[in-house]
Amino acid sequence: MTKKYVISAILVSSFMAGAVMPVFAQQPTDNVVPPLSAIAPDSNVSLACVRTAVEKRENALIAAWDKFAAAIRSAYETRKADLLAAWNIKDPKERRAAILKAWQKFRENKMAARKAWDEARRHIWEQFKKDRIACKHGPTLENPTADAL
Repeated sequence: MTKKYVISAILVSSFMAGAVMPVFAQQPTDNVVPPLSAIAPDSNVSLACVRTAVEKRENALIAAWDKFAAAIRSAYETRKADLLAAWNIKDPKERRAAILKAWQKFRENKMAARKAWDEARRHIWEQFKKDRIACKHGPTLENPTADAL
């Protein structure tokens, strides 16, 4: 009986050692950043063009964030007004329904604002990538997720 356990333990440990050891031997290649000289040609025209594209992107992101912040503020103000109105209702069932409706409306407004922000941000980065490519410049490496080739 103990021989079975010993043999099982040996088999399991040898299997685990074989499965785990190659993982440690591999070199990670996912996060390798190419040298800057391969990505960004060094020309003053290209740099000025990219600088303009970056300024356009940053201004658009700031404007989109301001719009998002205003939408979130509006959601809170609407919730406040709806909740205050609900607490003026004498009937407990109607009041409870109004409170639930106010919170549901708040969640929907927040989700809509977040969705609009995410969409605007994605569109802004896509436009930046087009502008950067028009400048004949490689990725800036500022945001590798959004500024990929």
